[in-house]
Amino acid sequence: MQIFLFLFLSWLVFEPGIPSSALDYENEEDIGRQIALSFIDTEGFQPTQEQLNIAKNIGINLIEVSDPAQIGNLSLNRFHILLGSEHRYLTVHQIETSVPDLIRSTTTHYRSMSDQYSNRIAAISLFYFPADFKESFYQLAATIADSLSSVTDKPIYYQSAQSRISQLPESFSFKSAKFGASETDVIPFPVVYFEPDENTVESLKALELLLNQSLQLQESIIILPADWFFERISHQPDVEVLLSSYLEGNEVLFPMPEADEDIPSIHFGVIFLFLLWASFIVHYRYQPLFRGFVARYFFNHSFFVADIMEHRIRNLSSGITLLIQHGFIVGLFFYTFSNILFTNSGLSALSHHFPAIMIAGYEAESFFVIGIILAFLSHLVSVFWIYLLNKELKHLSQAVNLYSWILTPNLLIVTILVYMEQQQVAVEWALVAGGLFLLIWFFSFNFAAIDASKYLTKYRTLNIFLTVGLHVLILISVFLFILFIPGFFETVELTLWLP
Repeated sequence: MQIFLFLFLSWLVFEPGIPSSALDYENEEDIGRQIALSFIDTEGFQPTQEQLNIAKNIGINLIEVSDPAQIGNLSLNRFHILLGSEHRYLTVHQIETSVPDLIRSTTTHYRSMSDQYSNRIAAISLFYFPADFKESFYQLAATIADSLSSVTDKPIYYQSAQSRISQLPESFSFKSAKFGASETDVIPFPVVYFEPDENTVESLKALELLLNQSLQLQESIIILPADWFFERISHQPDVEVLLSSYLEGNEVLFPMPEADEDIPSIHFGVIFLFLLWASFIVHYRYQPLFRGFVARYFFNHSFFVADIMEHRIRNLSSGITLLIQHGFIVGLFFYTFSNILFTNSGLSALSHHFPAIMIAGYEAESFFVIGIILAFLSHLVSVFWIYLLNKELKHLSQAVNLYSWILTPNLLIVTILVYMEQQQVAVEWALVAGGLFLLIWFFSFNFAAIDASKYLTKYRTLNIFLTVGLHVLILISVFLFILFIPGFFETVELTLWLP
């Protein structure tokens, strides 16, 4: 009865988010302003018992875990448990098609953890960064929470990637909103997951702002990543005293560490771009054919095509060099564009959903490799596609030279993209540059096929259909697959949306 009273009072004060009074605590005095340590997404870090004792001495009595392996064999008898979710980055389609499985797996997870931790679980999380930007999520989530409520009386919550108050699904006690170190506006939300970044000073300033603003609430929970928390404690022992003072209701003023020496970081994209330009300059310097034919392709195209088709130009090396260079240019394009389009959370979601092609923690590098492989396969298929379907092409070098020269401007475009990434230019401009890059790549095959078809005396229309027409149909089919297959489209949509 006491639990339901606390839930009701909290709903009156803090709708739509419910703070620590919604937690299932054994003692009423445990309820109030809280700091929780999260061991979710702290791969490679395991605390010591001494560290947990330090946290408890500060006044921290909440631990968020989803797997016992995250804290090893350490004793948590002095802590209450926020049971983190194993269901990460779920789309609406995934939830809709697996409601019974989600209920069953969450129930099983709760029971096994409850047995292990002597029923010290304070609340159960259903989702971690789901697609709660869609209205259809809320009804599905409420259905699952209702079913779970028939199994346990524990409060139910979920971790949201949204940084602002929004609708709370029915039957949920609260939700945890994410607050990043780059946030400038404090979230008026009683339960917040704080996400620091690599800049320690900015992270401490953001946390200081968040803690002080939370003092305006009667009850709140601030969830901190455990690895970052203990790192700060070890480097700045004063933080321990300040957090303890905060839990007593006092404002905090963190001492800021000395700023790291401003040493320019080595950026893979910039270094690789210099290597690409070096290869371009060497090619331009030592291949006389390249110097003349770049201008001729764009400004005297008909003569260029005539020289190729009449086999007056037999050199294959420049065309092959351009295709190899462009393969690596595409790799850099994928790498840079992924860093522009996706946040760290979005990249993590991609590796979660596509583990076969994305390496967790190295998602941008995975994009780089995927781009190179895709480009080389595309170039190989395109050249032989044009060559084998046109009987006027007697030599493979003709197809290579017709196809490859239009790709040269993409080096300039990827250079602009790398600059945009470094300067953090608006995504809209990056999309324009990226669209132009893809259009050049798309038209390289079509223009080459049309140029070659002009020399056919018969079956010209059939040749264009079997090359340009089929090429366009295949790409349209791929686009429609992405657009209308919910399991794929919603996953991409979620990864792009995650802040």
